[in-house]
Amino acid sequence: MRLMVGGRARGGWLLLAASGPLLVAAAWFMFHNPTIHGVPLNGDDEVRIGDWTCLAPYDITLFGASNEYGGNEVADSAYARTLCEAAGHESFAIGVAAATAAVCCLAGAVRVRGATGSDR
Repeated sequence: MRLMVGGRARGGWLLLAASGPLLVAAAWFMFHNPTIHGVPLNGDDEVRIGDWTCLAPYDITLFGASNEYGGNEVADSAYARTLCEAAGHESFAIGVAAATAAVCCLAGAVRVRGATGSDR
């Protein structure tokens, strides 16, 4: 089944429209600081201090940033660092996948729009 020229033009716009939310999602996953919950106080499993905000995923993944919270040793640093690194790497990988999908949608939109020669 072949698409008619009008259908291709709509498909190009649809691909272009899909790339926007994908780019927003990519930025969110790469730059939003993840939070881990229930960090133990000095390695004591009984006492929890609550939430721990990690560094940005791009900072952890690209620059190998340490998640020592401003030199503050209140929480179990090894525990927080391990969980923050895992969360940062996972979030960054999702962001890269979303950015790749957005670029593919943009390339597809350009290809479809160029093939139809339509500027409607």
